[in-house]
Amino acid sequence: MEKPVGARISRRPKAQVGGMRLHNAANQVPKEKFKDQAVMPAANQIEKPGFVPYTPTTSNHAQYNFHRNDPNYQNFVTVPNYSVSTVSQSHAKPYNSHWVDNRIWHFKQPAAPKENTLIARRRWYNCMTDYEWTTWNKMESLRENLVDHIRTENSAVREFMAEFIGTFFLLLIGTSANIQTAFMESGLLGTQLAWGFGFAFAVYLAASVSGAHLNPAISFAALFNGQLSPPRFLLYVVAQILGAFVGTGISYLGHLDDINQMDSDVRDVNSSMSTARLFTTFPTDHMTVLGCLTDQVIGTAILAGCLSLITDKRHRIPSGVIPLLAGLVMSTIAMTYGMQGFAINPARDFGPRLFLLCVGYGWQVFSAHDYYFWIPIIGPIIGALFGTWIYKLFVGIHGLNENIDITGGKPYPRDDRGYKDYSINSFTPENNLISFNSLPR
Repeated sequence: MEKPVGARISRRPKAQVGGMRLHNAANQVPKEKFKDQAVMPAANQIEKPGFVPYTPTTSNHAQYNFHRNDPNYQNFVTVPNYSVSTVSQSHAKPYNSHWVDNRIWHFKQPAAPKENTLIARRRWYNCMTDYEWTTWNKMESLRENLVDHIRTENSAVREFMAEFIGTFFLLLIGTSANIQTAFMESGLLGTQLAWGFGFAFAVYLAASVSGAHLNPAISFAALFNGQLSPPRFLLYVVAQILGAFVGTGISYLGHLDDINQMDSDVRDVNSSMSTARLFTTFPTDHMTVLGCLTDQVIGTAILAGCLSLITDKRHRIPSGVIPLLAGLVMSTIAMTYGMQGFAINPARDFGPRLFLLCVGYGWQVFSAHDYYFWIPIIGPIIGALFGTWIYKLFVGIHGLNENIDITGGKPYPRDDRGYKDYSINSFTPENNLISFNSLPR
C-alpha cells in the first residue's frame, strides 16, 4: 500500500464497531481533503458499511467536522488494519463527528428510501441490524400512516376537538373533587383549588387551538362582541356540552362504588342522601329565583371581567402565566360565590344534567327546585356580557397610564415572533376570546 506524505498507517488487526465490519471505499475519498492529515485507505473489499476512523492532526482537525448536509459527509475513510476494539457501541454515534480515543468517526448513510429519511436517520443512531431496521421501518410506516389519517387541517374540526377535550378535562377534575370531598367529609378548600387547577390545565389544553372558551357564556360574549361567527359559536357550544357530558360520565364510572355507598344505590334528586348535586348544581332551600339568578350573574361577570383583564395585551402578562391566573380566578369565585355550586357555565351544568338523566336520576334533575335548570344557563350569559363590557367601559377603552402607549408599545419579549394573538379586548373579528398571546400554532 502506498503511504501518502505525512500520513501514518496503523498495523493493528481488524475489528468491528457496533456489529459492522470496517470497509474501504477509496474511490469515494476526496484525497485533497485529507492530504497530510489523515490515514489514507488501502484497496480492500467491503462487506457492510460501518463506522470509519482516521487520525487528523491536532491543529487542523476542525475542518473535518462535516455537517450532515455537507456533500463531503457522504464520503468516508476506511482503514482495514486499524484497531477499534476498545470503542463500545454506545460511543459509536454517527451524529456529525465524535472524538473517541483521539480519533474522529464518520459514517456513511445506508441506502434508504428518500421519502423515509427519518427512519434512515434512526438506523444510523441505533446501529440496527437489517432485520431490526426492517421491523422498525414497518412500525414507523404504520405509525406515520395512522397519524396522517388522523391529522386534520380543518380549523372547525380542530377547534371542536380542543373545546371538547378542554371541557371534558374540567368536568372530570371538578366533579371528581366534589365526590371525594363528600365521601371523605373533608373541607371545601381542596374542592375549590381542584376546580381552579382543573380550569387552568383545561385552558392549557385548548387555548392554542380554539381560545379555550370552555363555556357557552364566554363564547356568547365573543359572538356578541363580533369575535366569533354564529356557526362557530354553535360548534363551540356543542363541543362544550358534549365534553361536559363525557367528562361527567368518566368521573361517575371512576367513583361508582363511592356513589353507591353514599346514596345506598338510590338515584333520587330530592333525597337527603342524593348524589346528584355532586355532578350538577342545585340551590339551597332558602334561595329565591331572583337570588339564584343574581348569584349566577355576579359570579360569571367576575369570571369574564377577570379573563378580560388577564388577556389584555397591554398588561404584557406572559402567555404561559395566563392559564394559571385563569385557574386562580376560578378558585376565587368558588371561595366567594360557591354556596349554590358556582355553575357560572351553562355547559358545566347542563351537560351533567343530561348525563344524570341517562343513568337513572329521572326528570327530577330538570324539574327540581321549580325548574332551576334554566338559571345556570341564562344567568351566566347575562353575567358574561356584563363582565366583558364593564371592563371595556371602565378600563379597556381608556389608557392605563399616560406614560404607557396602549396602542403600539413595545410588546412582551415573546409576543413579536409572528404568533397568533387572542384577546377579549381585541376588536378584530378573527380573534377569539381567551388564549395565549405568544404560543406557536
